[in-house]
Amino acid sequence: MPLPVYEKVFSVAEKGFLSETDENLKCFGFLSANFRKTCIRTLDRGFDAEDYYRYFLKRDEKFIIHIKKNRDIIYKNKTCNIMDVAKKYKGNYCMGFTGRNGKKIQCKISYIPVKLCAFPGKDLVLVVVYGFGKNPMLLLTNMEIQKIQQKKKLCIIVAKIYLMRWRIEEYFRFKNQQFNFEDLRVMSLNSIRNLNFLQHWQLAIWEYFIPETVEACLRTKFLNVQKGYIKFPNLFFMQWDMLLNKFFLKQVLE
Repeated sequence: MPLPVYEKVFSVAEKGFLSETDENLKCFGFLSANFRKTCIRTLDRGFDAEDYYRYFLKRDEKFIIHIKKNRDIIYKNKTCNIMDVAKKYKGNYCMGFTGRNGKKIQCKISYIPVKLCAFPGKDLVLVVVYGFGKNPMLLLTNMEIQKIQQKKKLCIIVAKIYLMRWRIEEYFRFKNQQFNFEDLRVMSLNSIRNLNFLQHWQLAIWEYFIPETVEACLRTKFLNVQKGYIKFPNLFFMQWDMLLNKFFLKQVLE
């Protein structure tokens, strides 16, 4: 389960605050200083903006960004809406994927060479993924291939890396629900940051310092609590929350 290497709570009322974009670029600066450019920056649609593309392309840092469906791109030397381009491809390759609920999904993916209108000199790849809803998922990347035969491999890598990113959303959802992080009883920004820091370390302890023997014991106890829940894929944070609540409730009732 992912834990953040950079996390900052900021306020628009804070002295020196410029914009959310500026705060995000500070985060990217930290990543650039501490991680190789080949480490893939995987981002959702909120980062589909020229400021972020400019940052990554200038430094040749690899990225995967879930691109918005209203964006125009350059396809075969013509400016087109990205959805119009995506609809031309119904999936050249297949990829099997198992969801968090254990359900197996058969995805179809396509490889499309494109360029951004703001950066016409940069060759990019649009990976179109069918299988997660009515509309395809559009992933833009500057990852490269050496041979034409590697197109399928790149598509699968891009799709799987982005799907792994969904666990980050689970991390933040767990913090909000388990710790009621949005229902604070403190007023100062510094106090909020301290609470966020403590919550981060508690999650780190859960993730990395609980021995496997304890985890196995909790699994067994939980199976006794809820007979129908037999399959345990990976213990994500939300599953931990449900597991511990069920386990300790059973101890109290006994």
